[in-house]
Amino acid sequence: MNSEALVTVFVPVYNAEKYIESCMDSVLAQTYKNWELLLIDDGSTDGSAEKIRAYSDRRIRFYQNDGNRGIPYTRNRGLELARGKYIAFLDADDVSHPRRLERSVRFLQRHSEYQVMGGGVDYLIDGEVKKGSRQLKQMVCRNYDCLYCSPLVNSTAMVDMDLVREQHIRYNPEYFMAEDYDFFCQCLYYTSIVRIQKKLAWYRTGHESITARAKKENADKKNAIIAQIREKVLDHFKVKLTARDRQLFLSLLEEEKVLQEAEYRELSRILESIEKGMPDTEREAWSITAQRLLTNIIIQNKHLKNNGIYLWKTTPIFRRNSYRWIALARLLV
Repeated sequence: MNSEALVTVFVPVYNAEKYIESCMDSVLAQTYKNWELLLIDDGSTDGSAEKIRAYSDRRIRFYQNDGNRGIPYTRNRGLELARGKYIAFLDADDVSHPRRLERSVRFLQRHSEYQVMGGGVDYLIDGEVKKGSRQLKQMVCRNYDCLYCSPLVNSTAMVDMDLVREQHIRYNPEYFMAEDYDFFCQCLYYTSIVRIQKKLAWYRTGHESITARAKKENADKKNAIIAQIREKVLDHFKVKLTARDRQLFLSLLEEEKVLQEAEYRELSRILESIEKGMPDTEREAWSITAQRLLTNIIIQNKHLKNNGIYLWKTTPIFRRNSYRWIALARLLV
């Protein structure tokens, strides 16, 4: 057992027997070798534990909860058991790029001003690799960016454990979904988050995972949790909105919500109102975040995309900074 590993790769496990071997193999294949692999099984009822125990590498540490305690409990236990200076998160159905740890450690050691980083992903859809979105430049996520979405894909993230311990950052035990979104929002209260240009993982989608089923069965509960997270961000950064605009902002960002043009205009107005109330140093970054949000909404709502160029031309927030041309290119695809 390696008690001096610089990096703890942490994998929470629940009924992942189909994928756990490829997940673990991707850690064993890392070009960077100074790691420990910490796995915690949360009461699996399949063969996950047996497959994990079949590995004999001394760098692997395996624990089991006393029953099914839920993902926030398991993730918090992982934070407590991690020995490394850095913790790299990896979901049991995802696969790390061979140079993920090498690239992540090198970045954090060269840029001590940052304590949280991640990167891009490609996708594993029904076992086939699909290219993820192209990241044109390194992105630094600050403060208000997390009002929109989680700044990182969990399976690309590496965090300096000094930040976690000093600021007592933990997963909310009530968030059985979006717990990683809340965790990274808490990190952003104390540090910027960097997303480098490199692809660091293959993210598995298109399979009927526990998370996928939960999304279908608990959509309303998930929207309520995400609204709570966004409200905490609004409060932390003292974003000034009327009670009506705050409620409208939260409701318009609900997952799977179909927006009409009038609602799109209202959201655009609220985003501009948020921008006007923030410090000058934050405005350009927020403008880019807002443009990404509005672009995604146009693309996801077919009836809006049919008028995408018109909306792009007539939305004031698209008139600023260079990202507007990237937004236009995405709308033309």
